[in-house]
Amino acid sequence: MTTNPTQFIGPNVSLQGFYRLKFNKLGNHLYNVAPNGAIERYDFDRCNGIFSNRQIYSTPSGNYLGFWDFEVSPDESKIYTYLIYQGAFENSNYLIQFDFNNSNFL
Repeated sequence: MTTNPTQFIGPNVSLQGFYRLKFNKLGNHLYNVAPNGAIERYDFDRCNGIFSNRQIYSTPSGNYLGFWDFEVSPDESKIYTYLIYQGAFENSNYLIQFDFNNSNFL
């Protein structure tokens, strides 16, 4: 019997709310979208269970806050995020498309 490896990769997210994680259709990339504005992608080796090559597309507290959910296009060229803004005078929902092929992603 072998033990499963323990791996620490990415930001320390303790006490920072919830994160949304989704694999692409092939299962070789894991996407992370968080309410604090973070958008990241990790490579995943399905044979050994190891994550690598963290790519940061948007940092926490960046231009966008309030990500609630997301989907990745089948060809992984775009990501669609759902944002919720709540405040004293605003309660709005937005669907935003980001293009990974665009040099100015945000």
